[in-house]
Amino acid sequence: MGHTFSNLLIHVIFSTKGRTNLLYSDMREELYKYICGIAKNEKVQVLQINGIEDHIHMLLTIKPSVSISQLVKSIKVGSTNWIHKRFQNLTDFAWQPGFSAFSVSESAKEAVVEYIKTQKEHHHRLSYENELRLFLEKNGVPFNAEYYLD
Repeated sequence: MGHTFSNLLIHVIFSTKGRTNLLYSDMREELYKYICGIAKNEKVQVLQINGIEDHIHMLLTIKPSVSISQLVKSIKVGSTNWIHKRFQNLTDFAWQPGFSAFSVSESAKEAVVEYIKTQKEHHHRLSYENELRLFLEKNGVPFNAEYYLD
């Protein structure tokens, strides 16, 4: 019998459409629980999730058979529908079309968990735009500086 062994840790980041501040503090905890439920249904474990008004970060453990694009699509579609139903004043809510995903080594896992936990404090010093640009540069991801936020 063949076996597949893996330890795939993925740091996913995505923002609200236009980076609008629509993720209100009083809704985020409930939203994160809902997103964790979507991930669980997709056989994905959320190790940490957090964010601020305009974006979220997640550290995920995924199986090799999981498509990150399909997973993020499921999370976005499901959470958008939930937000529209749960918060009547947010019927125009949408996530940005794209997302960012970065592999994380086991040795860096706790540092990434801590980074995600401290989003509020972190963003007193750094905007989402600059944070994402730094992530792209640090991870060697080519991007067009004029359009990376579209």
